[in-house]
Amino acid sequence: MSIDRKEILEKVIVELENIADKSVRNIIILLFNIIEEDTRILQELKEENQKLRDEINRLRGEQGKPKIKPKKKDISSEKERKQHNRKKKRKRKKKKKNLKINKRSICEIDKNELPADAQFKGYTPSIVQELEINVINIEFLKETYYSPSENKTYVAGVPQGFEGDFGPCLKSTVITLKNDCNVSEPKILVFLTNYGVDISEGTISNILIKNKEIFHKEKDGLFIADLSSTMYQQIDDTSARVRGENYYMQILCNPLYTAYFTVSNKSCLTVLEILQTGRENGGKSLEYSLNEEAIDLLERLRVSKKVREEINIIKSDKNFTREEIEDFLCDHFPLLTEVNRTRILEASAIAAYHKEEDYPIIKILL
Repeated sequence: MSIDRKEILEKVIVELENIADKSVRNIIILLFNIIEEDTRILQELKEENQKLRDEINRLRGEQGKPKIKPKKKDISSEKERKQHNRKKKRKRKKKKKNLKINKRSICEIDKNELPADAQFKGYTPSIVQELEINVINIEFLKETYYSPSENKTYVAGVPQGFEGDFGPCLKSTVITLKNDCNVSEPKILVFLTNYGVDISEGTISNILIKNKEIFHKEKDGLFIADLSSTMYQQIDDTSARVRGENYYMQILCNPLYTAYFTVSNKSCLTVLEILQTGRENGGKSLEYSLNEEAIDLLERLRVSKKVREEINIIKSDKNFTREEIEDFLCDHFPLLTEVNRTRILEASAIAAYHKEEDYPIIKILL
């Protein structure tokens, strides 16, 4: 049974005016205000709930609730139709204005089809864009010298980028198809072999993932700069599959950048390793320090007072490697539980991280 809310409210307002007792009338008005506020909150919650449903569907690869556009206005009269079409007209951009002409070809008319009085008036231009893909097999004749005294052969090198069996244009095409066009490696193989390139799927994989140190160095430099760009960073994770096994994709970001790291777990130590991944030496191993800060952190991590007091006796500002601190804990705390051992490693790693001087330290991690 549908309820006409507007009609009911109009009746209530009329009846409200007939109530003689002013205090009762004011109480009813207050109740209506409360109902109105609750209705507004309910509507906001409905909208938020729908957004969350849409986001869940998006993460599952599905589509959210479609946005249905309002029905277009019915244009009945000729005057309204003309006004609508006038608004609809847009200024057209000149197509092919800045195209570079690489080749010109004259299209001739069959003179037998022309009338006797036809006069030549020049040419009417018509620009057509075409794509040409050619396989170019280059044979480099490398000068070769032999030194009898050194018993050594000297061979000239090829131009930069032509090392191996494939040139820089072919390699960049493979990378573009994969990263920009989201083409799978088997389909890239089909594309290249259709044009006569003699290449294997394994070689395509090597072009995409091997000998990319220059890009890793560039990423490391960008990552270090990004860590210094704001006083806070935000991190989150999502599940990922790597060679059929469960991994985690850690996303570290701020308003200026986003970096992705695939790791086997999402522990506190793993997060600290990610924060130091950008080092130029390929990522420095974590260090551990049982200093005053580490002991304070142990209290916040709810490690027992007895363990904290024992560590306080042997505390030191020295930095340990993972192997050294494991041996240290085994020597001094042979009966330490696994939970307390993990908490000590986390606290000492954070303390050592905060001691860094030649690397940007994140003050706030969300």
